[in-house]
Amino acid sequence: MPFTSPFTGSVKGIFFKQEDMADILRFHYENTELDENPGYEKGTPHSVGVRKICVATTNTSFIAQLRSGMPKEIGIIYWLATGSPCTGVYVPWYLGILEIPHQWQVAQETPLNSKRSFLDYHFDPAPEVLQFNDASAYYTFTELENLVSMNYKEEIDWVRIEWKKTERQNIERQPYLEKMLLEMYNADPDLAIQFLTDYSKGISTEVFVRAKDMIHTLKTKYMSH
Repeated sequence: MPFTSPFTGSVKGIFFKQEDMADILRFHYENTELDENPGYEKGTPHSVGVRKICVATTNTSFIAQLRSGMPKEIGIIYWLATGSPCTGVYVPWYLGILEIPHQWQVAQETPLNSKRSFLDYHFDPAPEVLQFNDASAYYTFTELENLVSMNYKEEIDWVRIEWKKTERQNIERQPYLEKMLLEMYNADPDLAIQFLTDYSKGISTEVFVRAKDMIHTLKTKYMSH
């Protein structure tokens, strides 16, 4: 018998925008027959009922935007959310970037630089890999997720509004940015690639700092008394 799940189905002929995909990846079956936690009265939706699309154990979630008719360095975007999508934010990393933001590469050992076999690396990680690292994007967004989960019903709306605003700004900026990038790429590809790198790193740093601010707000609210 083939595997089935409550969120599978045919999408032939349907066009999904980036925002549509983000909503799907954040879905906990709200307002459906599978919603066993209406209004989040039972707390975080991650721990109630059947397994959701968005779960607490998500490390990263991404949306691949693939477009032809332009250089692949600009036409392919990896929209990345770190941690659980419902408390995270999707930021654009263009394929052409020369390096990823440093907050996403703080691990001393990675699959790319490990001298061990991949199986050893995966199943027997170095002790420091499993220690909380305040400089790490993963641990920062996971901490935010855990704090929101303490009072999900009360806190999720303002977090979602904040990140939705950020995502909307990036989407609305995209056509103007890419028009400039294509002109730049035709004149000087190296300059365009460096601009792409700085742009993606800049947005990533902004959301990292904003996540830290949210964490501070929540800790002040729940842990200062």
